[in-house]
Amino acid sequence: LKQLPEYDGIEKEKYVAPGNNMQEELVVIWSDILTIKKDRISIISNFFNLGGNSLLAMTLRNRVNKKFNIELPLAEIFLHPNIRLLSERIMNWKATEEQDKVIHPINNGSGENLFIIHDGSGELEGYLELSTKINKYKCYGIRFGQFNDILESPSIEQIASNYINEIKTIQKTGPYHILGWSLGGVIAAEITAQLEAQGEKVENLIIIDSALQFEKTLENQIIDISSEIELAKSKFDIPEIEEQNFDSINEVWNYISDSKKFLQTPLEDIRNMVPEMIQLLIPDFLDKNAQEIMEATNKIRLLIAASDRYFVNNPINANTLYISPNQSQVNIDREKQQHLFRNSNTITLPGDHFSIMRSPVVNELSRTVNEHLEVNVLATHI
Repeated sequence: LKQLPEYDGIEKEKYVAPGNNMQEELVVIWSDILTIKKDRISIISNFFNLGGNSLLAMTLRNRVNKKFNIELPLAEIFLHPNIRLLSERIMNWKATEEQDKVIHPINNGSGENLFIIHDGSGELEGYLELSTKINKYKCYGIRFGQFNDILESPSIEQIASNYINEIKTIQKTGPYHILGWSLGGVIAAEITAQLEAQGEKVENLIIIDSALQFEKTLENQIIDISSEIELAKSKFDIPEIEEQNFDSINEVWNYISDSKKFLQTPLEDIRNMVPEMIQLLIPDFLDKNAQEIMEATNKIRLLIAASDRYFVNNPINANTLYISPNQSQVNIDREKQQHLFRNSNTITLPGDHFSIMRSPVVNELSRTVNEHLEVNVLATHI
């Protein structure tokens, strides 16, 4: 058999050498991660065409953040996939301004807007492989921003209302296109219902393996100041917290994370306090410090509390595509789904709840999403 030539790391475009110190440092990082010789990496070569994938992109993001002392989100690696673009982004990065944003572009597409709602982590990392494969839409991801100064966990209805305000900063009127996976699909359904109640048109609603509920469940515990004080006493033995006056949940959390007991707790013990289900939802869980773990955990707890109290009870007219992996463990009342989602279609694809969003299964998912969007756009313009 003829041996394949050794891959030399250069794409078909012209080789361009690094032009400054930052680009040289990025070449070193890429070479280490991709195991390609430094002098074979062009600053205009695409990271993913050189053998990069979502896991290596996480490694790259972590190395870049450590090297340049910034907090670049993973989406920026996908949006700026070569060294020239990435170095410019790093030099122009404004941490506070960027981190406070709730809505972010998560692909380099053009055309109509597709609004993508965060999953149960509150973040957008789970969508990055899919969004880069959406062909003819500009994808905007909505992450769960901090609900500052709240007295108790927000409802899905409140969250959806806030996200509509964010969506309208990008697109003031419909028709809208909205997509959500996992908890994101639940929130996307409520956003659609509220927009339609306002007289707006939602052309496409795409829901991926979301646990839609159609009946009110038993009341679940609401996260509030009292519950978090009890948590501090039981988990970190901070009895003096009862003597403090708090005006929001965030103030309780800040008091805990600044406390001597918390700061002296070993990181491994902090990790073990987090339920396994929540650990799975936190991106880069093992790379986070104690404060980051606490912030991510509390964000997810707020979302779980909101989800547990929510059920779909308003009819939805949007063209709805429900995508279910064939290994899904989500159980939905299909009869009630068809009743409330009046223009609904369900498609089954290979994979499970998580693998459907990752290569290679995400290739089939992206084809399905692109075909659905294209068919409905053509129908709209006929």
